[in-house]
Amino acid sequence: MFKKLAAIAASTVCCLGNPALATPHDYNDYQQLTEKLNSVGVTVMVQQLCGPSSNILATYNSYTNVLCVTQTANNSDILAQVVRHEVTHVIQDCVAGMANGKMGSVTRYLADGDRDLERKLDESLWDTLEATGKLDHVMALTNDLEADGAFVEFEAYGLEDNQAAVYGLLERCGA
Repeated sequence: MFKKLAAIAASTVCCLGNPALATPHDYNDYQQLTEKLNSVGVTVMVQQLCGPSSNILATYNSYTNVLCVTQTANNSDILAQVVRHEVTHVIQDCVAGMANGKMGSVTRYLADGDRDLERKLDESLWDTLEATGKLDHVMALTNDLEADGAFVEFEAYGLEDNQAAVYGLLERCGA
């Protein structure tokens, strides 16, 4: 089991730190993710609004296992990226136990007690956010959040452009 986790972690470190390995955002990616989400018990809905503000493009509710995508995101070229961000929250929910309202750390799960590996995974996410120009946005977005909430968003933004990592992690949840 540990060897399998270590192999997944090693391949994830490879891919997390290299945004060039992420594939273009396309409709087929969205369709595949929707099918995988349904297979782990997550319902995907498209609605006019998914939260209190029209600025919110998608949400995931870890109590009900519902991923909501707005009409705006559904008709945009960033649809797959937005959904992969929310799928990372599904993965965090899976790591903590589905439908209990809690989110776990993907990097902590992959590291399986190896603090050095966990640090390397976190650094890889940080490097990805810097390389994609998202770090300042994520820092501003998470400024008012508690540490756990900030880290949940940090992981989601760090993974959203990496189709291979998101798909691989979702498969660990049974998809």
